[in-house]
This record gives sequence, structure tokens and C-alpha cells, in this order.
Amino acid sequence: FLSGLTVGGGEATGGTFFQRYLLPGLAFKALVIGGGYATGREVAEFFLPSGPWGGIAAIALATVLFSVGCTLTFLFARTTHSLDYQAFFKALLGPGWVAWEITYILFVILILAVYGAAAGEIGVALFGLPGIVGTLLLMAGIILAVMFGNKSIERLFAWVSYLLYGVYVIFFILAFSSFGDRIAGAFARPFPADGWALSGATYFSYNIIGAIVVLPVVRHFTSRRDAIIAGAICGPLAMLPALLFFMAAIAFHPQIMDATLPSDFL
Repeated sequence: FLSGLTVGGGEATGGTFFQRYLLPGLAFKALVIGGGYATGREVAEFFLPSGPWGGIAAIALATVLFSVGCTLTFLFARTTHSLDYQAFFKALLGPGWVAWEITYILFVILILAVYGAAAGEIGVALFGLPGIVGTLLLMAGIILAVMFGNKSIERLFAWVSYLLYGVYVIFFILAFSSFGDRIAGAFARPFPADGWALSGATYFSYNIIGAIVVLPVVRHFTSRRDAIIAGAICGPLAMLPALLFFMAAIAFHPQIMDATLPSDFL
């Protein structure tokens, strides 16, 4: 769905409260959660190795870094009138934007490959379908969403976000009611928190590209204040579901770290 936002951001326009403050964070959240985070693999790779409290610290660090990174990105984009990734990097890198374009194309291919693989694995785990079916269904969904342009994708972000956060809340309630004693026990046990800072910083650097991908929504900003508030909200919106998932997954630490789909494991 995000691929539709990267085509022609348009001119800056004043927007509603939702468009100015919440939409950028919801769009950014969609990219960060993506395939690996939604299935739990990124949570297992980046946060679980540091244990209960180390993982919480890494998530908190990534949240702060995302807020700072998105705020700076939005401010620069608004100042330079860069409402899409090409204009942004032309302003930031000058002639060097051509080299970045090659890197960006490879990045998009990588991200779509992750999403496609995750969709295929979910289809296998939940419905027993061949792996290719989930991937093809995802491709069809992206094509249908992009066909109707930016406005339809923005509406989609709103409704899908309500559904997504609702599912995560229900998931956490069910997890806590089913094995809450294991979660509490995991936090009570001593475990080295080595590497939490590096994990949080690495996760930030791996995903901050999302702030550039969602730049078309910057057109709704009316002031620098809008950019600062929207950027600050991005971190919590993106990482709150990760925190909930982490707290559920820690109940089965460390064996869950080897699961192909930690979400299915839980």
C-alpha cells in the first residue's frame, strides 16, 4: 500500500487533525510493522536476545530515535518542499541522489520480498494454503489499493490501523489471561541485558527509511509545529504494538526465538 504514496505527493494542503498529526505516524507504523514485525520475527531478532528488561530498554530507545528521526525528516521535507522521496534526496544529497535511487530500488525489492514471504507463511500456518497463495493475495491487495490513489490509501491506513491496534490489544489480553504467570515469572528472573542499546539503535537504522517513504502525507502540514508533533507521535505509534508483542513473547523466552512465526507459536 505504501508504494502508492511514493508516486506524486502533490502540493502542500491544509488537512484535518487526523491528517496533520496522526496520519504520518499511522503510515510510518504500517511500514515498520510490515512483514517481520507483524509475524514477530523482528521482535525475536532484535529485542528478545537482551532478555525481559533489556528488550524493554531497546524498544524504548528505538521509540525515542524514531520520534527524533521522523521529526527531523518532516521538518527538512517541509522546509525544502520535498513531498516525495526523490525530491527529498535531491535536496539532501544534491547530485548524489542518483546513487541513492539505485539503493532505494533495491530496498523496495527487499521490503516487498519480506512482505510477500510473510504473507505466504501466514497462509501456510493458518489456512494450510500453498505459500505462493498468500504472496499473490498480498500482491492483488496492493494493486487494488494503489489503483485508487493517495486518498484511498490514506483512508485505508485509518481503518486498517483501528483493526490492527484492536487485534494487538485483544491478542495481549488473551496472552496475559492464558499465561500471564509466565510473563510475570520471566520479568522476575535475572537475565543479562547485554546489547540492548545496539539492538535498539540497529532497529532504528534499519527502519527509519520509512519516514522518507511516507513523505507525501507531509502535504497536510500547515506549520513547523505540525511537523514536530506528527514526528514525535511516530515513535510511540510504531512501537506500542511491538511492546505488547514482546511482553507476550517473553513468556516463552528463549525457545520462541527459534520459531519461524512467533505469532503463530503464541
